[in-house]
Amino acid sequence: MGGALHWITYTPQGSPSIFAFDLGVENFREVPLPRLQNKIVKDMNIVIFAESLCMLEYFPSIRIDVWAMKDYGVGNSWCKLFSVEQPKVAGCRIKPIFYSKSRQDVLLEADNKEVMWYNLKRKSAKTVKIANLPIVFDLEVYTESLVSPDYNFSCGGSQLPSQPQEKKKQQQQRNKEVSIFYFICQVDDMLDFNVKLDN
Repeated sequence: MGGALHWITYTPQGSPSIFAFDLGVENFREVPLPRLQNKIVKDMNIVIFAESLCMLEYFPSIRIDVWAMKDYGVGNSWCKLFSVEQPKVAGCRIKPIFYSKSRQDVLLEADNKEVMWYNLKRKSAKTVKIANLPIVFDLEVYTESLVSPDYNFSCGGSQLPSQPQEKKKQQQQRNKEVSIFYFICQVDDMLDFNVKLDN
């Protein structure tokens, strides 16, 4: 996001800050936080969601607030998108993946072990059962590109020497990850799907 890497730091007093390292100019900068009621945030995380830098503020076993920076780098553009208040989910380390087409549900990854739909109106959660999913996983949203990931080029434009075995392993892992993500996307697109949902 913004051509930079982001992470969270804390002062000895417990006050959080978001720092970014700009990969283009190779310098550090502080990203302004949203205006939180509680200045001492004990637990938070940052993710990319809905094409925005988002901050997750955890209130263990109570709720998780999801904040989004609508205009990257502008402090007063932070707004709270939603809160996850379902007890089954509020005690987890969640990561929002994407909205459903109706935007009434959000697909969540919970504790790197579960995938679930969270209904923003009913505040209910339903687990998505996916066959052959690894015990521990990490879902990511990717951007489609016409550039093949099989071609590695140096800065000068010449193709780098191929590494068949290593590239084959990487491609197999990438295909597996994309297949899982593609399957989840298809669940959202189908009007009548056969994926079992458990309360």
